[in-house]
Amino acid sequence: DNVVLLIGAVLSACAAMVNVIAFLRLSAFVSHVSGTTSKIGIGLHGLAVGSGAAEDALVPVGLLLSFILGAAVCGLVAGRNDLKVVHIGDRLYGVALLLNAACLVVVALVAQHAAAKFIAA
Repeated sequence: DNVVLLIGAVLSACAAMVNVIAFLRLSAFVSHVSGTTSKIGIGLHGLAVGSGAAEDALVPVGLLLSFILGAAVCGLVAGRNDLKVVHIGDRLYGVALLLNAACLVVVALVAQHAAAKFIAA
């Protein structure tokens, strides 16, 4: 369905914008976890060969866990779809999006704090 594709494209663009802004302001990727996962591997490699600090692996692990927690909460709030079509209006997608927006407002207010990147993830 074209509406579902359009909504998906808009949400993907929003996620990309959040990711870029978070990287520029918080020095962390928060909406796409491939970079964060790579940083975990790099950090663990540094620890294994003795050239890295524990923080090099712990911060990306915290970001990944924060992302997973946020995705789980949104999944619980939004409910389940039938994998063929998204029933907009039948589920609480709006509430999940508002929760995400609220988290981003909090991040903007506490951007100088070290926890901001974890809230954004």
